[in-house]
Amino acid sequence: MRRGLRNRLVFHGAIVVLLGLIAGFPYAMVRVGSLGGEPRAWSMAHLEGLLNGMLVLIVAGVARRLSLSVREQTILFWSLIAMAYGNFVASVLAATFGVRGLEAAGPVSNLVVYALFLVALVGAFAGVGLIAYGARAESKEAPAKVTVEVTSTGDVRTEEAPSRDGAVSRSSARSERRRRKRR
Repeated sequence: MRRGLRNRLVFHGAIVVLLGLIAGFPYAMVRVGSLGGEPRAWSMAHLEGLLNGMLVLIVAGVARRLSLSVREQTILFWSLIAMAYGNFVASVLAATFGVRGLEAAGPVSNLVVYALFLVALVGAFAGVGLIAYGARAESKEAPAKVTVEVTSTGDVRTEEAPSRDGAVSRSSARSERRRRKRR
């Protein structure tokens, strides 16, 4: 994934985690009785922020390992943003208005929560699907075969055969440079 998109994922992941932490205050106030509301709903709002934000941060951390086109990277970025903010905002609205958003019925607040959860659901499936697709594409490359031999004098010799696609891995090129420097 492009560096700019990864940095933006880190930023938005941190913001959603921060919002989740802030949502912990109303949850605590409901638990001690100084604020009316359903503790389960505020607990969900608190956890939605934390977990969705952490998922975005984790994806930002592994994004370099995904083999995705520029278009797929952009779709992944926006799907994760829709998932994280959609789930968090829907959970806070649900806790605030005392609705659940499980069906497209009832008061307007329930319809808004339902729509936000639906957007987040689509984002989650698209994002996780692209992550799996990008990881699978990366894992198709066959690793190089490395043979390590320890001689009777204690020297270590390594030989690397090219992988099936003829490429030599980066680590082997690095170790070859190190060997040349030692000589």
